[in-house]
Amino acid sequence: MTPEEIASRAAQVARDIQARGDQQCLQYAGVSFAYGSDESASVEWICRFFEGYFLLSSPRAVDAAVYSTADRALFAALQELVPEQPAVGKHDYAEIPFMGSVALVRKVAGKSRPREDVFLLLFSEDRTIVLVTSGNLEVRREEGMQTLRALSKWLLLEQGWIPMHSACAAKNGRTICVAGPKGSGKTSTLLNLLARNGCDLLAVDKFLIRDTGAHLEVCGIPGKIGIRVGTAIVQPQVLAWLAEAEAPFFPNIGLDEVQQIAATNTPEQLTTRDEKLHMTPAELAGLFQRSITPTAPLDLLLIPVFDLCLEDSLLRPADREEVTGLLRESYVSLLSKGEGFLQHFFDLSDGVLEQRLAAPLRDRLPGVAAYEVHQNHRTNERAAELIAGLL
Repeated sequence: MTPEEIASRAAQVARDIQARGDQQCLQYAGVSFAYGSDESASVEWICRFFEGYFLLSSPRAVDAAVYSTADRALFAALQELVPEQPAVGKHDYAEIPFMGSVALVRKVAGKSRPREDVFLLLFSEDRTIVLVTSGNLEVRREEGMQTLRALSKWLLLEQGWIPMHSACAAKNGRTICVAGPKGSGKTSTLLNLLARNGCDLLAVDKFLIRDTGAHLEVCGIPGKIGIRVGTAIVQPQVLAWLAEAEAPFFPNIGLDEVQQIAATNTPEQLTTRDEKLHMTPAELAGLFQRSITPTAPLDLLLIPVFDLCLEDSLLRPADREEVTGLLRESYVSLLSKGEGFLQHFFDLSDGVLEQRLAAPLRDRLPGVAAYEVHQNHRTNERAAELIAGLL
């Protein structure tokens, strides 16, 4: 097939999916998108991932759409068009010269063994992506979820939000942001807020922020939380969920393996183990019997400091300059996670968003209380008591 024929067939595949009704529309925070697939069960699977944030809506004009297909002729034509696998650099994808208003991206599915090609055709006129895979169910669902999550995030960025990397909880309609470098204990602190401080969930590891003119507003986005074994074993609810969950969204190691790892590793070793338990935000909120608060004003910033030598938790006011620097470092680049190809759809850049972030950090952040929480796996109860005084 020529590029024109490939584009025409991809557009027809999208129309066929729409005509059969194998799609769903979702909306949240003023943006909407559609997802469709010629494997209809994937639509329900994707909607489960977005649960708690994006709500199902009736079919209407949407801001963007993703259609997933395993059309054999289309997949074969794309492989023939790009017979030599292009170099995939740090952005995890390669853009292939194609045609006019349609861009072609080739990725390598990160979850499959052996590695598998994934193609995305981007139709700029209506912001539609046709995702083409070989038909491997795990690959098409994972790639569909990642593509749709990135697209929904960029739609929100277009509305004035800024992407950040931290966990967030909510209490009485106010946001508690848990920020810190990798390995500092953000996930442990978030779980402690849910389990012991009666907080609801806002975001498991990525959120958006913007200046409303009166305060900093935080917006959660769906994501996969990864809970290390060392964190799981001190949270009874997590272990109970692992033993009782009948149909978890993501495959996980079993309770026996978690207990074996915990029994054969020191606390120091557990902090560096790769094994994690994965959950959706809805699963995490459900196991602690909490709700998801999608958006709320920022009221408190917690900076976990993991210290194995501590016998008791400590709470210390955080240095203001360090807090500003930490949030500046929490900014998530548009080119991370292989999302840069979406610049075909959006007039956004890191320079624009970093400039957008500068004023709120200068003008609004000084009004947000910020504390370091020095803690370890033995001090969860005391940490919760100290944080309760702030809440």
